[in-house]
Amino acid sequence: MAGSVVDQTRLKLRYRNTMVIYISLLASVLAYALVVFVVTHSQPARPPAPQVGMSIYGAVLFLGLGIILGRRLFFSPSRLMRIVEEGGLNRLIDELANKTILLGALSEAIALLGLALSLISQSPEHMWRLGAIAMLLLLRNVPRRSTWKRTLDNFSRITYEG
Repeated sequence: MAGSVVDQTRLKLRYRNTMVIYISLLASVLAYALVVFVVTHSQPARPPAPQVGMSIYGAVLFLGLGIILGRRLFFSPSRLMRIVEEGGLNRLIDELANKTILLGALSEAIALLGLALSLISQSPEHMWRLGAIAMLLLLRNVPRRSTWKRTLDNFSRITYEG
């Protein structure tokens, strides 16, 4: 089981790097909210064109649903098993990290839409709403080391036994 030691070391490194990126995504959403607060603090609000607001909120709906469904799809056991069969445990670790970062980036895109809409309308309401949605999605998808380790252990047992 020498490969198991290498896999655990790789898991530790990729998890740490993924968490650094993920914390940066969380911090950037907070930074967007701060920017909106500072920029719109003394400005009178002007409502954006209804089509713009509806388009952005529609995009947020699709992005949010895509993130939720993407998590189910990306981390389904059958898909992960195919990845292990094709590329081994190291590929599984890379896939866990890459898809987690992808879902985080899509969540941050929602916050960016809130930033854009708030700057257009000079009203912080949109950033608060869309920033809250982005934060909830980011927090829902925070990678858990214990889950990654359990997944790796389960698939390493199958790999080494099979």
